[in-house]
Order: sequence, then structure tokens, then C-alpha cells
Amino acid sequence: MTTVNGSNANAAIVKSAIDLGHNLGLHVVAEGVETHACLEVLTDMGCDVMQGYLLARPMPAGDLSGWSAGRTGEQDGRRGVARPIVAPC
Repeated sequence: MTTVNGSNANAAIVKSAIDLGHNLGLHVVAEGVETHACLEVLTDMGCDVMQGYLLARPMPAGDLSGWSAGRTGEQDGRRGVARPIVAPC
């Protein structure tokens, strides 16, 4: 996702993928969000959930509840950050 905001062609492909997912009734997840600029572009495009090093580094499952406790999505200017969803595999 590091180049989505640097190329019109890349942005068009990402926006099309987001729209396709929504048209199929799916929630769209973007992986690899590492910059605030990328987060803003994906938010503006309507991406539902984002994950990547900007939001959190990988962590053991046992640390997840402590990390997510009290998060509002506003920390460090991260507007619209989704809370983690834990689902059985």
C-alpha cells in the first residue's frame, strides 16, 4: 500500500477493488498500511478495515486484549482505525 497515493493507476486499481468488494456485500480490509497518507487515502476511498505497522506491530494473541482496551481510533491522529476483530479460525 505504500504507492497507492503516489500513482493514479494504483489508486484507480485500489478504489476499484474496494468498490467491487462493497458491491459484492463484503467488508474490505487493506493490509500493509504504513503511513498516515496511505491511511487517509484508504479512508477516503471507503475501505472498511486497515491493518499494518502504522496501526500496530505483530503481537502474541495474549497481548491483544490489553492492546485494544480503551482504544478509540483517535490515538496518534489515526482517524477511523478499526478495533480488532477476533474470529475463530
